[in-house]
Amino acid sequence: MGRRLCWQGIAPDQHHGSSHDLKAKSVVGLDIETGSVAATEVRVNGTTEVSGGGVNPLAPGTFREGEVSDPEALGQAIKELFAQEKLSRDVRVGIANQRVAVRSMRLPAIDSRDELETAIRFQAQDHIPMPLDQSVLDWQVIGHTTDENGERKVDVVAVAARRDMIGQMLEAMSIAGVRPIGIDHSAFGMIRALAREVGSPVGPGQFVSAPSYEERVAAHADGVPAVTTTGHVPAKLFCNLGDVTLQLRHSGLPGCIFSPSLIDGTPSQKVHRWLSPPIPDNFQLLLDGEATLSLWTRTLNAAVHPGRICVFLYARKLNVLGQPVDVLMVNQDITNATWFPHEADPWPRSNWTEVSVPMNFIYAAGSLLPGERLGVAISVEKGGTNPGDGLEFLYDHPSFDSRLQVKTSSVLPIFGN
Repeated sequence: MGRRLCWQGIAPDQHHGSSHDLKAKSVVGLDIETGSVAATEVRVNGTTEVSGGGVNPLAPGTFREGEVSDPEALGQAIKELFAQEKLSRDVRVGIANQRVAVRSMRLPAIDSRDELETAIRFQAQDHIPMPLDQSVLDWQVIGHTTDENGERKVDVVAVAARRDMIGQMLEAMSIAGVRPIGIDHSAFGMIRALAREVGSPVGPGQFVSAPSYEERVAAHADGVPAVTTTGHVPAKLFCNLGDVTLQLRHSGLPGCIFSPSLIDGTPSQKVHRWLSPPIPDNFQLLLDGEATLSLWTRTLNAAVHPGRICVFLYARKLNVLGQPVDVLMVNQDITNATWFPHEADPWPRSNWTEVSVPMNFIYAAGSLLPGERLGVAISVEKGGTNPGDGLEFLYDHPSFDSRLQVKTSSVLPIFGN
């Protein structure tokens, strides 16, 4: 009888299983240092209380200078700690090392959030000392002001982290079987703690207080004082470096594109990819040719227009030089296609909506061998998404689990709890 391999609660470049239990409203904060990893579980239910915690030692060389050196060792240490203390699988991780940059900027006030983000990313190229196409960038508006000429200005904090460094952390979380619902700069966690802030942080690219971006811009334009981190409302400075909620822009070219050109813009903004851990030694995964990808999605800014996405299923191998090579699986239902389309008119807009993409595929090799990895990727197709320029996806959230189910005929290894 066939079995199903399920990746649940997926986020870019990781996968892990998950389950919802009585601790669904609990979050664990992880503090990782050179010699140990500490976890504190906090439960929010009208009040905030510490409901668990523990510390586990790390082997020498696991974590150095604020970075993960050995994802396998760190993942196993976290897994043991969570099993021993029976902690929630939802975690927030703080990072602080030489490959994270924090900068403040003052820009002309822009009414459109999308246009402001474009301006921030453009300015960040001059302020942040790392290539942005190899980094994760997020930002928060922390206040408004007016200059001596009466022009409205906006103050922004931007944080960037090298993507490969974040990837090492996410790989360790995947091995541990935990759900990283947020990766933040460690100093911002301290700011929130000192401000006695409770509850969920605002979403990426929003203000430090509850009103929406547009409400804050309108309030400032009407002469209403803006609340800043020095006012009576505690700061909610949260820059999410975990790529939990992401916008996916379509390519400048029509059609389903697996490997966008650099000429077309930043590839990571055009295609989102995930990879399983390598298949263990002495094991092979026989694929039965059936899979289903379920995603939570909506249009950008609640715009009304059709949408079309392309899903790719592939195997990642290493060539004789140790370089990764991706082998795409073939769609049985569309001649010569290596993608699986899904479209809707209109695409879901205001609320997060789950869409499912069934995939009947052929993989010439039949099985994944030891050391090989199973991958899935999605892109937004330009021709089927006009007049929009992209879509938004929620990959890893306690209430919205994206997941990939693949039917197999092999006894499955345990990739995570």
